[in-house]
Amino acid sequence: MAVHGEHVAGDSGPSLQDRQLLDTFWELASPKDGKRVAGAQKLVEIIVKKQKEHTTRKNETQNDDYCKELSYTLSRLVKGLASSRKGARQGYAMALSEILQSNSEVKVEDILDLIEEHLEIKGRKQDERCCAFGQLFAFLAIVQSGRVFQAPDQYLEKLITELYRLSHIKPYLNDVCTQAMIDIIKQCQVEDFQKYAWPVIKEELQKGWEKCTPGRLQLLLICRKSFPHAVKSKFLKSHWSRKDITHEENLNHIAHVLEESTINSHPNIHSVCRELLMLYSEDSDKLIIFWDHVVDKVLCNSTYERKYLSFKLLELTVTLVDANDMSGIFSHDLVRCIMNSLVNKQTFLHEAAKELTLVDKGRLSGIEADRKWVCNQLLSLVRNYNLPRDATWLLDCTKFLLTHAFFTVTKADKTIPECNAVLEDAVSEPIKKLCCQYFFSALNCLSNISSSDAEGSYPRLLGMMNDCEFYVYRVVMFVEQLLTNEHVDQVEPFSTEVRECWDGIITAVQKLHKKTSKDKKLSEAYAFQLLYLHIGLQLFTDSTQAMDIVQELHDCEKKALQKRRSVRKKDEPEWIEVVTEILLSLLSQSSHLIRIVVDNVFKIICPHMTKEALQLLLDVLDPKKSSDSESNLQIKRDSEEEEDVDDVEEQTNGNHGDVGDEEEGSKGEEESDEEKEEEEEEEDEEEEEEEEPVGEVDEELRSKLMAVLGDAAIRPDEDSDSGSENSDMSDSQMFKLDDALAEAFKEKLKAKNMKKEKIQAKKMMIHFKLRVLDLLDIFIKRQPANPLVLSLLHPLLLTIKPALNRKEENVLAEKASALYKNKLCRMRKYPHSIHEKCEDLHQDIEDFIQLVYKAPSVHFVSLVSAGTLFMMRVLKGNTAVQEPSPVKTRSHRENKNKQSKSKDTGDNKEILGILDVRRVIALYRNALNDFLSKRQSRLHPVLFTELIERLPELGWYLADLLVKYVKDGVQLYRKIQASKMLAMLMSRSAFTDSSMSWAEFSTAVSSTVQEIIINTIEDESNAKPKYLLELLRMMQIFVNLTYTVNKESRCRETWTDFPTLLEKLALTTLVSKSSEIKIAVAALQKAMLGSDEVKHRGRKRKRKKQKHRAKTGGAIANGNSE
Repeated sequence: MAVHGEHVAGDSGPSLQDRQLLDTFWELASPKDGKRVAGAQKLVEIIVKKQKEHTTRKNETQNDDYCKELSYTLSRLVKGLASSRKGARQGYAMALSEILQSNSEVKVEDILDLIEEHLEIKGRKQDERCCAFGQLFAFLAIVQSGRVFQAPDQYLEKLITELYRLSHIKPYLNDVCTQAMIDIIKQCQVEDFQKYAWPVIKEELQKGWEKCTPGRLQLLLICRKSFPHAVKSKFLKSHWSRKDITHEENLNHIAHVLEESTINSHPNIHSVCRELLMLYSEDSDKLIIFWDHVVDKVLCNSTYERKYLSFKLLELTVTLVDANDMSGIFSHDLVRCIMNSLVNKQTFLHEAAKELTLVDKGRLSGIEADRKWVCNQLLSLVRNYNLPRDATWLLDCTKFLLTHAFFTVTKADKTIPECNAVLEDAVSEPIKKLCCQYFFSALNCLSNISSSDAEGSYPRLLGMMNDCEFYVYRVVMFVEQLLTNEHVDQVEPFSTEVRECWDGIITAVQKLHKKTSKDKKLSEAYAFQLLYLHIGLQLFTDSTQAMDIVQELHDCEKKALQKRRSVRKKDEPEWIEVVTEILLSLLSQSSHLIRIVVDNVFKIICPHMTKEALQLLLDVLDPKKSSDSESNLQIKRDSEEEEDVDDVEEQTNGNHGDVGDEEEGSKGEEESDEEKEEEEEEEDEEEEEEEEPVGEVDEELRSKLMAVLGDAAIRPDEDSDSGSENSDMSDSQMFKLDDALAEAFKEKLKAKNMKKEKIQAKKMMIHFKLRVLDLLDIFIKRQPANPLVLSLLHPLLLTIKPALNRKEENVLAEKASALYKNKLCRMRKYPHSIHEKCEDLHQDIEDFIQLVYKAPSVHFVSLVSAGTLFMMRVLKGNTAVQEPSPVKTRSHRENKNKQSKSKDTGDNKEILGILDVRRVIALYRNALNDFLSKRQSRLHPVLFTELIERLPELGWYLADLLVKYVKDGVQLYRKIQASKMLAMLMSRSAFTDSSMSWAEFSTAVSSTVQEIIINTIEDESNAKPKYLLELLRMMQIFVNLTYTVNKESRCRETWTDFPTLLEKLALTTLVSKSSEIKIAVAALQKAMLGSDEVKHRGRKRKRKKQKHRAKTGGAIANGNSE
């Protein structure tokens, strides 16, 4: 070996005359494949020729086995594998592999020595990377040459070890190194594998599923397949959980490996995927389980890269399975992904899905797969809002799904397009379930379509066609046509009671339809018609609940639509209350379709809402009442609810809200909010499960076990040895003990399940409350002038308060707060003629102010303030009731004029509309006094600042307290807040003598500020810069207000000494250190000293205007005289 190394490394290279050999190396590094191949061929020809000549000239004294050209070539090729030039590594590796194949004299061990010598991984990161790639290409050249097993045995083991080492240096080298090892394994004989390869590979494979890479799993599958006697079942069971890798318990691990394979391999498919498919295709049952668990549930619901992998797996699998198994691999989620990608050209997977359909077009067979594909295509068409929304084809698609979901055609009937032929192969049960699911999803889409192109100015509802008929009406009439057809059978025939219920629904619907066709204005008839239609369709899925609702609807319809209202019995509820209860029961179902129906019905009936009916909705939101009903609430997930509705809608929908209604514009946003809420709650649930204490002792379980074990139990204060001595028990005692222990653990498990059920009930209750909030939102938008709107304030506030402190109810708190503050308290229109509610509203204001004293947060204070100001705005905007006036005489009119002139100065200043100002202001004054004088006060200034900002005329009633506490506030923070509020009040509006006259107010402000400034000058060390700054800013606003309130000079006599004080203050260290205070002092000095000059300029400007008018007036007079 030393000899060969000498010759390889120590030769001086070819002579300068042999330029042809040197030129081939340039061709090997070319980026063009053709040039590299041609260069490699030339190089091999030259080397073979030179080596033959060297061999013939070789004599006994020569020890060189290689000619100098071959030695130079081998050294240069190995060195060149580390080159970063484009095409160099590929060309040099190809040439090295060809030379090894064509020259048997070249020994593999010599190449390994050259690799170790020239490609050692060291130095900078860039150099390490180049050398690592160089080693990899060199090893690949050796493997591909087929000369691996011509080297001594120890070199085989060395080669595999080096490949393992290299695969762990960089992640992107792992797959190629693994593939090189697999190529070596495939060339191995049994003895060589067991002796040299398996000991090295075994060390890696013993790690099992722990951090398993795709390469490791592929290596295991190849070794098991090629050498089953070496990789025994015992090894698999010890390190890979099961003797059979394809066992169902390993599917989670396999799914994780396939997910990891996309990180480095995408868009290519890792070889382990093919190996797994080959393995699973041997057993069709295992293949279906693998497909459902790994491909459908994991890959199809993950990232785009993993969905792309699922497409490629389908493309590979269709060539491996029989036609009978084809329906199993066209699983629900996979077909959904393909359809979604085909519908929208903007998706990343559109081209991949398109290629998949082209590739598999000739391969797909099996009626189940075809039918499933047809159903998906129909639903995709209905959901595609980019297509023209023509009612004819939309109804045709929906009717087709309906027919094959609930009916079977026994004889062709040409009168019905959906029944014009009898299927040769009956529709299977899974396809019927799929059609049922897709039918309700299609109906959901139809119920969400607006009739914006309809003629006329009639108000519209979602799901209404241009002729003011509901889509669902056409569907139900089609169902009636099928039910009365002799050649069509129901899949599950109605019982006698259900059929009578259906006939009653059809009779009622046709009667209501006649009424609505005559008068197309929205009325109660539309509401009952809509309810009948959708509940009638529910007879096919849940007939028991639907029949109960239908009976109640019949009674409500008679009462609501009768022309003469009969006298209601004392204990009998109004029809609107019963309908509200029905809507709430429907709203408890987890169905988007039903939620649309409930919203549409509520829009129609909300003008008829009574206090009792509205209270039914508010009772759901009441924290005290709803907590009792959480255990009884059962949210049903209907068959029409699909998990993939939102995926398709996100990709295909446009603006399909109801144009006729303002609130429908945000329908899509509300749906997306609900999706986010559900996702957040699922994450919270996972976090709660993860945060469960592991290893902590359950004291309750401990006590039960101690009671069961009795003397056999080890006490906490005893040693285990002493316990074991006293624990000798007979077999019968042990059997009894087993039963007792099992019972104890069952109780523990039962308690745990009850806890989970309780958590789930709370979550369902929160969703139910969110839907009720949507109804209240509709009521506020549709009935802003209804006095019942005012009764929503207090219940909503009581709903928000506890929800703010509970993490699981954050979504509820946010939505209720938005409804309360942004929509209810900011209504432009508000109720009038509410004189009967005047006292109730004043009492509500008192209750609201009392809530602020124990407010949990600033946000809650802001909500209380918004509600209080809204009620004050309503009271202020309503006029007092006046007695019927007699015929107005001249004296009456004169008295009325006098009263109107003295309105602002008399006793009526305490009344604004029907607002009792004195009563309300007393509440605010007490609260302000509490905030500014008590340290422990939980009040927040936002309560007062919003009053000053929104109703400044009432804010002046607080002026005397604010002036007082600017100096006497309990804390520096409270003094600063008093200054800010006083400044805000003076800047918001002109002065009104509400709590004190202008002279009193001016004197109080001036003396207070003057005293504080004197104290600051005398005791500068205790002065607070922020407090002084706010005081100076407030004083500047006061000076400006003085000029506007009273222009007489005597009004400014109270602060004649201020200029001198400000000059002294400007000389203090405190002012000199703060630029802000210095600017504030200068601004205040300018405001005070510039008052006379401003007044003088004003008078001068006035005189100029008078002179100008006199001149122009004289000129005009002269012109007229002429």
